[in-house]
Amino acid sequence: MALDRASKIEYDAWEELGNPKWNWDGLLPYMKAAERFETIDPFRANATHADPDDIYPSQGTKGPISASFNTWYSDIVPPYRETLANLGIPINYDPDSCDPFGLYNSATAVNRTTGTRSYSANTYFACNSAKSNFVVLTEAQVTKIMFGHSKPGKNGKVTATGVSFVHNTTTHSVKVLKEVILSAGTFQTPQLLELSGIGNSAILQQHGITPIVDLPGVGENLQDHLLVPSTYELKPGPTTLDILRNSPSYAAEAQAQYASTHDGIYTATTSTLSFINLGYITTPTELSDMIAKLDREIAADQVTKLQKAQYSIQKDWLKKRVGTLEIVLTQAYGGTGTPKVNASYISIQMAIQHPFSRGSVHINSSNPLVAPEINPNYFTKSIDEETLVKALKFGFKISQTEPLASYIVARQDPPPETSSDEAYTEYVKANVRTIFHPIGTAALAPRVIGGVVDTSLKVYGTTNLRVVDASVIPIHMGTHISRTVYGVAERAVDIITGEINTTE
Repeated sequence: MALDRASKIEYDAWEELGNPKWNWDGLLPYMKAAERFETIDPFRANATHADPDDIYPSQGTKGPISASFNTWYSDIVPPYRETLANLGIPINYDPDSCDPFGLYNSATAVNRTTGTRSYSANTYFACNSAKSNFVVLTEAQVTKIMFGHSKPGKNGKVTATGVSFVHNTTTHSVKVLKEVILSAGTFQTPQLLELSGIGNSAILQQHGITPIVDLPGVGENLQDHLLVPSTYELKPGPTTLDILRNSPSYAAEAQAQYASTHDGIYTATTSTLSFINLGYITTPTELSDMIAKLDREIAADQVTKLQKAQYSIQKDWLKKRVGTLEIVLTQAYGGTGTPKVNASYISIQMAIQHPFSRGSVHINSSNPLVAPEINPNYFTKSIDEETLVKALKFGFKISQTEPLASYIVARQDPPPETSSDEAYTEYVKANVRTIFHPIGTAALAPRVIGGVVDTSLKVYGTTNLRVVDASVIPIHMGTHISRTVYGVAERAVDIITGEINTTE
């Protein structure tokens, strides 16, 4: 539930890929439009004595999504913050104003009045559900977007005329009067495009689907954030979220507090985040060797024009003040095994932000009720795996640095005996996990380099079909993606209403 943003450099990369005005300056107003800050980071307030109402200009104050800060923190957080500062990682009290590098206390999407998550269903939907021209049909599965003709018209494009869906085992169809907006997400948006005849012709024909628009970029360019955990048992003293597991009486009191005031430990979410570059976890020689190996792998691969452009940008980021690696402090056990009874832990979780590996999502059948085939292709570029190995070692270094070291009993994950590169590599392979930030399978980019949607978010080769979800994000960034996705959606509103006002 973290509400954070990437750096200006990363958003500006969207424009570098051939998308005019899709950059930091073009997206910031729309990200702000979605959010509502009502106070400031308590760590900033304590350190700088800033006024609680001194909300940064880069933070929105009028949007529907509550942007707030935790009111409960483990007392292990201050020594952890001091430890990272001792390792040269800067404390950042203004991560939202184009440079999130360093350690910061992230805002969270929690409504502090109700103590519940703030998200699109209980904000955007709830505020508009009574409108007569707005209908949301639940427990329905869209099966196909229909086009009036299977061949492009004089303008070289096809027009969506209807949408079919299954509801209560019955197939229905609705007519399209103006346009279709596809927001099925990174996995199902490409599936629906392919089921509707838009995608790589060879893949469509393989499943008996007549190609309507040959668009090879559909379903390609899948990118995801990968995380590997490390956990450390703490000496008695600090209170962590493990107390809810270890002390039934404490948990009961906390539940009573939450029921009464909607506050306390049960409203706490992970918010202590750090974004650093590889300079913190590698030597210059090691980094040069990693890049040289990457270059050899790219040269031996069949790289698309989009990938070539992305790799050039990403390699440049490796040498800049850009958060290639995220370090997440979890105030509890978050490892791969079982926590000890009555023990307290912290988890130092490492996550790559700019993976060089690329996966894909394609239909597995012409039956729309059959799930698509998701091939993440994790670690097909060795630099991704090597980064996580070195990151785990850096996590161990954090645990051995004061003042945090004085609180640590021992590492539990990876096992204490893990020390060699080979052992760390095996641990990474066995325990890597997704953070559930998949993007890119309907990329916003020029068609000639492998893009799927143009700068108005329309699918190439169509007149009235748009995609508005995380699948359009063309290149991954150092951030949790919800804030960016809300910004894309807010911008889509302006684009669509602008076109309507122009034509009517």
